[in-house]
Order: sequence, then C-alpha cells, then structure tokens
Amino acid sequence: MPEDVSNTTPLQYLHQIGLLLKAKQAGLIDAVSTYVIGLEKVGFRLAPSTRQDFLLLSGE
Repeated sequence: MPEDVSNTTPLQYLHQIGLLLKAKQAGLIDAVSTYVIGLEKVGFRLAPSTRQDFLLLSGE
C-alpha cells in the first residue's frame, strides 16, 4: 500500500525525481524512465506533462 503523502509538498516530489536525474548524470543509472515506471507502480504520481518534461530533460 502506498504511504500517505498528504503532507508531501510538490517541491519534495521534484526533489525525489531530481535525485534520479542526478544519478543518471553521475552515471549511476542508465535510464530514469525505468525508475519512474517503478515508482508509478507503487503509487508515486506525476502529472503527465511533468513526467514528459522530466523524461525530456533527462534525454529520454
């Protein structure tokens, strides 16, 4: 069951996905999309436009 994120601010979400971008830039992961898909499967929610922008920003 997904954790209660009612007290999570949009900036905290951006920080979390931003860590994926930093990991890719550092060469720690090959693709952020794999992790975004996994997060979405466990209840992490991104607006479609935010998801698309993030993947474009990461070069995917």
